[in-house]
Amino acid sequence: MLSGMQRVLHECKQVVGFIEFNSLFLEKLNINVDEYLAKISQRFKVYLPVGETLVKLSKVTLEEIRKICGEKDIIEDLVFFVDDSEVSRFGIEIKTA
Repeated sequence: MLSGMQRVLHECKQVVGFIEFNSLFLEKLNINVDEYLAKISQRFKVYLPVGETLVKLSKVTLEEIRKICGEKDIIEDLVFFVDDSEVSRFGIEIKTA
């Protein structure tokens, strides 16, 4: 799925990608969550929606997401961009974690 999303986003740079991130589900499947997040962050700029703000993850790790959300078990949307310059087009406040 990630490689297909990367191709689409690369070809259509004005597109944004969303996934639901569920740490419990990944752990139940014996997927190393930090390795999964590392693969995502190698290909995309990753943001976490928090209220009316997008928080750019400076460290795309489960620990960082837990710190922002204040929860141990994470079920949140993640937003992906190929290029950070596209984020400002959406008129949403941006913060960096």
